[in-house]
Parts: sequence; structure tokens; C-alpha cells
Amino acid sequence: MDMEHLRLSDGWLDLDSFAPVTSTKQFVFDYQQNKYYFKRIKNWYSCYHELLAEELAKDYGIPCVHYDLAVVHNFMGFVSEHAFHDGAKVVSLDDILARAYPFLSWNERRVYNNFEDVGKAFSIYYHNPQVEQELMRQFTNIFFFDIFIANIDRHEKNLFVEERDGNVSFARLLDNELMLDEFCLSYGVYRIGIDHQDAQSLMNPFVIPEGENFLEKYLRNCSMEDYQLFLDKLWIISEENVQSALERVSKRIHAPLQSTIEKEILIGFRRNRQMIEQVLQKTKKVYQKGGKIDE
Repeated sequence: MDMEHLRLSDGWLDLDSFAPVTSTKQFVFDYQQNKYYFKRIKNWYSCYHELLAEELAKDYGIPCVHYDLAVVHNFMGFVSEHAFHDGAKVVSLDDILARAYPFLSWNERRVYNNFEDVGKAFSIYYHNPQVEQELMRQFTNIFFFDIFIANIDRHEKNLFVEERDGNVSFARLLDNELMLDEFCLSYGVYRIGIDHQDAQSLMNPFVIPEGENFLEKYLRNCSMEDYQLFLDKLWIISEENVQSALERVSKRIHAPLQSTIEKEILIGFRRNRQMIEQVLQKTKKVYQKGGKIDE
């Protein structure tokens, strides 16, 4: 994203010259033969969430859209590159679920964003065990990443699958601004569920979610391989690495992060690590014959 000449002293890119007259809430614009997307947000610190999530995604090894801070007519937001590769066939997870469950409305499909139903949907959509297995492996990594950043917003309409050059994989992640969400930190619930019942926990935003912590539920029934994968990736949200990622963000935008932002982010990750450590204490069990973590 070669826009350094537009960067202000506080680290934000000035996109006034690209904004349409009709709206500055969100818009697409061309710059140096590339397409970019601007989105205005209400909570200014959420912009930094996108940049930090991008750095942590690099550490995890998950492709993520490239973000930068941007301001349009004094409205703060972020600017990102186009999410998909040129020439790729792109389908949303919601489209895949719609093919598998055509009798459901979108509102009804919302509760199908879980391992059980998504796995069935991939089987119906692709009819290719190797593709299904690879997509579920990537889906597991996305689920783990959302737990690490406490993201509540990985719904079926912002997850996409790309078919490109004979390969099928999830497209680069986008929309991480709602990381460090209170529901995730306090109750361990996420937009991606384990089975059909889990999404019910999030259907009413004014009711405290009921049921088991999603991570605990997953780890109690997963393979030892997935359990070990989670442990191996846990360093990404260590205090040291989160601080390093914040420093990388500050260096990239050529401006220090405001101390209040940095403090809130570090507190959020400490709370998340504490929750995760409590779950791990409950699920550190002996590897039994069935390849499950059990009591």
C-alpha cells in the first residue's frame, strides 16, 4: 500500500481527495491501478485492532488483508487492499451454507456457522474429500486465531473461499475490528461454534450467553494433533509478542500509539490469556485410545 506521501504526522492517511461526494461512510477507490476500500468506524481504537490483528495473523501464519489507518473529512476509519486475488472465483461461506441448506433463510443459517454444519456443507458443495479436509484444517486455524484475539465477528458473510489455479482455500481474513470483545473474554463464546446449538448463545445480544466455553468444548473432543497445535500457537498472544506486534504497528505507521490504546489492548490480552489458561487447566488430560482429550 504505497501511500506514504498521504500520511499525516499522527500516522493516519489523508484520503479526502479519494472520497466521493455522496458518502464518506465506506467506499471503494482506485489508486495506482489497484482497488482499495475505506470504512469509517465509530470507535477510533478499533482501527488499531485491524492493524494489530494483521500482525498477529502473520505470526500465526494465516493470510490477512493489509490494513492502514485512514481519515476522510475528519472521520476516522481504515483503508485496506482488495481482499481477493485477481481472477479467483470467490464464494462466501454463507453461499456454501445456502447450497447445503436451501430451505433456510439467511437469519436461520446464522446458527449453521459451526464445525458440524460447515463440515457437512463443504461435503455437499465440493464432493472432494481432500478439499473438504484442507478447508476444515484452515477453518480450525481461523477458529483458534479468533480465540487468540477474542474476535466476536467471524460470521458467515465475511468468510470467503477462493478457487484459484486449481487450488481451493479460504481467502485472506478481514474484519477483525471487534477483537477483544467482552463476550469472548468473559464467556468464551465466538461467532464460529462447535455444533448447531452454540450459535444460539449469540442470537440475543442483551442476554448473557449460556452453555460451555467454546474453546473448552472443542478441546475436550478434538484430536491430540489439534490440541497440540493450539498449544504450539499460544506464544502469539504472550505479553512479549503482543508488545512486539504493537511496536511493529507503531513503526509501520511512523507514529507512536496513544498510551490509552496500548494500555487497553494489553489489558484485554492479559484477560484473554487468563481465560485460556483456565480452560487448558481443565482440559490437560491423558491422551486416550480414541485420540480424544478425556477425563
